[in-house]
Amino acid sequence: MSVYQAIIITFLLLLTSRVTSVSYGAYNPYPESAGGARFEKEIGIEYATNTLSAATEFIWQIFNQTENPHERKPGITRVTLHVVPWKGEVSTKKNQIYLSSIYIYNYKGDVKREFTRVIYHEMTHIWQWTGNDQAPKALIEGIADYVKIKAGYAEEKYGLKPGDGKRWDQGFEITAYFLDYCASLRPGFVAHLNARLKEGYDVSYFEELLGKPVERLWDDYKNKYGKRN
Repeated sequence: MSVYQAIIITFLLLLTSRVTSVSYGAYNPYPESAGGARFEKEIGIEYATNTLSAATEFIWQIFNQTENPHERKPGITRVTLHVVPWKGEVSTKKNQIYLSSIYIYNYKGDVKREFTRVIYHEMTHIWQWTGNDQAPKALIEGIADYVKIKAGYAEEKYGLKPGDGKRWDQGFEITAYFLDYCASLRPGFVAHLNARLKEGYDVSYFEELLGKPVERLWDDYKNKYGKRN
């Protein structure tokens, strides 16, 4: 190996390490509150931080970005979770997730599993492309729920199953199960779709990737499960 080749390889390794290096933090500034106390007892800072990292690695696999770090969203070097005394459930802004301690306190059931389910969905929002904000919100939420479902954290309380729904773009798990059907037709479909969303959005992406318009695909999907509209 020449000196020139060694320099190039070293540069690429350094560049890759900069792209792939992400740190994580979780903060519970009100541990004395009812929700903060339950978070400390049943979830904990260590588990929360590890889940942020595990979710990221899983999302990169889904998006085919584990070995292709330059396809990821640039500039994200740290992701943080904040447990806050707000109403609602959770919100994500850029690289920060805000989880309601009130929601944590009031949740009936396995709150640690529920926390994990929420994090896989919200972390997808941090890493996914959105078509320069042109993609329908229903599709964006559907991709996030697709990741959550593939990780084994389907939403149990609504009882949704593959084939349910009236439209492919109803969002969340209805769209997620449809995307899973699309992925059965072309492995890696969601990764290809997410890559297309890096530059913009057009519903024709479905036909370009699968050979049929999205409405035809939806009809085929409904017929497969015997749940025609």
